[in-house]
Amino acid sequence: MFFDGNFRGKKPISLGGARSSASTRDKEELLKKTQRERQARETERLRLRSAIRLQAFWRGRQTARTLRALERSAYDASFASATAASGLALNARSLASSIPALLRSLRFFYSRMQDAQRLERLCAFLMTESSEGIPLLVITFADPDVQNWKFAIAKLFEMCLTCWRINRGLKADDPEKVSSVLGVVRLSIEPAAYAKLALVHPTLDTSAMCQSVVVLLVDRGLYPALRDFLISYPPELKYLPSITYVTDLTLRPLALHPDPNCVIKQLAAEILAVPLFPNRIGIEALATFSSTLPFDSVVALLAHDQTLLDRVAEADACGHLLGNLLAFGRGRVGKKGHAAL
Repeated sequence: MFFDGNFRGKKPISLGGARSSASTRDKEELLKKTQRERQARETERLRLRSAIRLQAFWRGRQTARTLRALERSAYDASFASATAASGLALNARSLASSIPALLRSLRFFYSRMQDAQRLERLCAFLMTESSEGIPLLVITFADPDVQNWKFAIAKLFEMCLTCWRINRGLKADDPEKVSSVLGVVRLSIEPAAYAKLALVHPTLDTSAMCQSVVVLLVDRGLYPALRDFLISYPPELKYLPSITYVTDLTLRPLALHPDPNCVIKQLAAEILAVPLFPNRIGIEALATFSSTLPFDSVVALLAHDQTLLDRVAEADACGHLLGNLLAFGRGRVGKKGHAAL
């Protein structure tokens, strides 16, 4: 045996675990194939789930559309019978019994694009008077179960206020006539209408009824709707009857709301912040508004209510508010001392 001087023996080398480049590529391809198959299965599951959801949504919309169409047909039949009964000089209670069902039905299927005329006709019906001379809208508040469907009345007011923004409160066939949608809101806070109800129902607290309706309207967005209504008109149309209606509506809650400061805040933030507000109303409406506006209360509230100022500032209407206050307080600002200003 030949000895080369290296006393350390050579370690045996096993080539059994060595991997060829071909086997490595095969494994990588297998992994990629497995990943592709897993991703394809996940995509298929997602597609099936999405298809099920879309089909369920479509079937739900179709069912809802069918139910609304059926309810719309039933409403038309009920409304026709109610209006026919109103021509028979029935008493107030008989006529008012059909109104809650009509309100609930209209609220179920109402669509601004399809049912604006139905809302118009319903409001006109609510403004009609019974044989006792009481508007049907006011009669509904004498119902002992009024709390059960008061939400329907609130929803009616919301639909009316929204309709203002679309149709500007006017009839489509005659822009000079005030829409009944606008008139029914004004009627709902008319103290004279509730006075007629008190003659028939002496035990009812009609003043509290009127106050509750005013609170309901203010909470449901009366003043933002009035603001959008005024802004939608150019100053050249300030003598339209609807402008007089709206101007009257801005002031009436001041005397009827149990919390006048709440109304003054809304009045200052929404109405007095309308750009060039004095130029958007007629002379008679301007004189009425100027004489009725609680100018001192508005100024005092602006001086102490930071949240009101922040609200006006967020709407970027501080300049409009200041300009309108100076216009309405031209003869009053100079009489105030530095402390008041």
